[in-house]
Amino acid sequence: MDSLREKTEELLPGIGDSDPHWTASIFAVWNLIIRPPRTRYSRLELLQDFPAARFRLLDQLAHRRHFHVTNPRGIPLACTVFEPIVPVSLGAEQERACIVYCHGNGSCRLAGFRLAR
Repeated sequence: MDSLREKTEELLPGIGDSDPHWTASIFAVWNLIIRPPRTRYSRLELLQDFPAARFRLLDQLAHRRHFHVTNPRGIPLACTVFEPIVPVSLGAEQERACIVYCHGNGSCRLAGFRLAR
């Protein structure tokens, strides 16, 4: 927090001398920009577009599976994979393209689900 205060003082000289409520307001706005609030959603909302594990996507039968991976800081990351269901007779073993949607702090898995449509 000290470095944030120092940077603010550098960019806006004298701000630390002003009203403490004003300073707190500046930091609140700063945090909204740097760390927007997380989008909250239920499992029902997440699965609204693809309620079944198997579905049709652009004339292709596909399935969805969810899993978690843990990052180096020990934080679990929620993941979803959409995969086509290809009969072996049509070359199920051939390589397919893969698109990875990684959202930042201003988005969520719901956005990725909407992009999959």
